[in-house]
Amino acid sequence: MNMDIIFEEWKKAVELIAYSADVFKPKEEVIELMVEQFIKNKGDLIPYFDDDLRLRIDISKDKELFQKGDFSGILYEWKAMKAKSLYDRKYTKLRSYYNAMSFIEELFYKLDYEEIINGRLNKEVYINNKRLNPGTKISKYIIALAENPDEYKLYRTYIYEEDKDLLIQFLLDLYSQINSNISNKKGVVVLSINPVDFILMSEHTSGGWSSCHSYLDGCYMTGGLSYALDDKSIIAFAYEKETLHKGGLNENLPLKLWRQMVYLDKDARCAVFGRHYPGMMPTFAKYARKLTGNLLSKYYDIEPVWEVTSELMEQLPLLENEECSSTNKVPQICSNNRFIYVDNPVDAISMLEEGFFPLSIYVGAHNLYCINCGHIWEYEDGYTYTGKLVCDDCEPYIHCDSCDEWIQTDEIYELYNGDHVCPYCFEEYGAYCDKCGELFYGDDLYPISNDNYLYCNDCLDKYARYCEECNEYFPEHELEEIEIIDHGHIIFEEVCEDCIERYFDICSNCNKYYKDYIYNEGTELCTECYEKKYYEQREVEEEEVCLKEMVTYVYQ
Repeated sequence: MNMDIIFEEWKKAVELIAYSADVFKPKEEVIELMVEQFIKNKGDLIPYFDDDLRLRIDISKDKELFQKGDFSGILYEWKAMKAKSLYDRKYTKLRSYYNAMSFIEELFYKLDYEEIINGRLNKEVYINNKRLNPGTKISKYIIALAENPDEYKLYRTYIYEEDKDLLIQFLLDLYSQINSNISNKKGVVVLSINPVDFILMSEHTSGGWSSCHSYLDGCYMTGGLSYALDDKSIIAFAYEKETLHKGGLNENLPLKLWRQMVYLDKDARCAVFGRHYPGMMPTFAKYARKLTGNLLSKYYDIEPVWEVTSELMEQLPLLENEECSSTNKVPQICSNNRFIYVDNPVDAISMLEEGFFPLSIYVGAHNLYCINCGHIWEYEDGYTYTGKLVCDDCEPYIHCDSCDEWIQTDEIYELYNGDHVCPYCFEEYGAYCDKCGELFYGDDLYPISNDNYLYCNDCLDKYARYCEECNEYFPEHELEEIEIIDHGHIIFEEVCEDCIERYFDICSNCNKYYKDYIYNEGTELCTECYEKKYYEQREVEEEEVCLKEMVTYVYQ
């Protein structure tokens, strides 16, 4: 049991709740309380799951054969979404897509399993007195049906006779793509006790389907958290790809095609399966049963064989290690509290070795926690929160990290390091960076330009410069790089305006700066220019003396 991973997953789950409830900084103590309750109620299951608290099966690699009961899930998906998408791309000249899709759906239910898999009729068929022999391609069968005047429903799909060929093309396209989906099983089915999956049970879905347990706007927002913290609930879902989740985590997560709640009765060695979302998808449900049955087999160290019961037994695709139960009575699922809404279950499994179907299973945690203040919601005390994830008293408030007072969220200041402070503490201890505008504690900012500005560390490195005379920081536009003559050497320095005015003069000869404490006999010349002028003057004087002496000598 890797406690670090468990804590991190619960931290993510609480971040999702915080995002929904506008809580800026959930209490870490609350996360610890949830982890403690999770370990107490689901800790015995954790060793049988992978490190991320999930089990997976890639159905494209599994050896289970498709059965006729599997088709309903694919047909539902096409009827709900894919048929319209195909129609919008290529067939909008027809009046609608619905009748054509209904026609193809009825066709698949008329065909037997071998005919669907092989793509050919295996029996003799008559259409309008025309015989189709065994071995006829299904595509030819579809054309014959479409051209039959008795198929009156189809003719509502088009108005003009010239559109008939387009309709037949649409029917063949639908059949081909649906049959391809049946032949090429795709998707990963997951069985999970990961808290993130419970919180997201009705979000991050393909097509945008949701339910009352949505953590964002469901009327039973508390449902996912209650399931995650009880001792019976597991969540099953299916996906094909992962996409970026933007509702609180900003990381890639499975984009759910389907999901179903699973409830364990460990004493009865039984599992009950809840309603399918967004609709019946028997193939995914079959693999959810397979994962659950294998989990129970390992948990009890028994053979992985079980009996299955369902209110729709005749439509249920069975696994190799499943047996039909003599009863179609599925145990009832009841709620321990009002934190969750419980749908009617659809089927159940019971292990053959010492397993049985109980009358009912009670699910849902008895208590939850406010992630803002840590208060425990006890159902026995009358707490019936369902449409919110924080206490009534906490909802508009947040904790000040400086003075420990509770402040309304619209009055709080969020600092760059993630702390939240009230207006009083910000006025007393906080400040803005004058360059980037972010909020900081005043002690984390640096005064520059003789205390005229405050810069954060990043802005100090990027936009401020150091005056090499007064050893103070200034905005880069307030410093001037000057060429200085210092004891005959030319150097370059970045110097502020005050230091230039205070410590430097400009040489009237070379226009370079020099420090005014160098003695130049009251002239405005740098030392180099002064010395150069001094030596030039001495040479002139010496030449004049020498010339004068020569003239005197010649005269004499």
